[in-house]
Amino acid sequence: MFLFATVLIAQTPTNFSGKWAFNKTKSNLGEGASFLDGDEILVINQDAALMITEHTLIRKGSDNFVSTDTCRLDGKETIEKSDMGTTKKTAKWSTDKKILTISTIMTFDPDVSTAEYRVDESYKLSDDRKTLTIESFSKNPTGERKTILIYNKK
Repeated sequence: MFLFATVLIAQTPTNFSGKWAFNKTKSNLGEGASFLDGDEILVINQDAALMITEHTLIRKGSDNFVSTDTCRLDGKETIEKSDMGTTKKTAKWSTDKKILTISTIMTFDPDVSTAEYRVDESYKLSDDRKTLTIESFSKNPTGERKTILIYNKK
């Protein structure tokens, strides 16, 4: 009975919900990159079906920039079309359900660009659930980049 309960707990997907403040000093944007002036806050709302992430960039002397991103957590592809092109997004859990990797492929309308952009972001919580790490790998026609973004629970 104890073994069965342990297996069930281990298979419950990590819930990243919460308010997270970007930690510039612990993050690594990769070679040649620089941080934007200002602060960044992530608000993640997650249930079994969806993860909705609101990014807010707070800059002194200007309006906040807010963007919202939605991803299905059932492994099915999300497709968003715009005037610029098509964005396809899929989410995949690690075997132990502790790491969520979201893969995004942006294909631009041929009138805009023939380029394809890919971003793979892996979300992971620290054992004490106070630190969110997002490891990102991006690839586009100009090259590849790896970043590690650290957020502290607010």
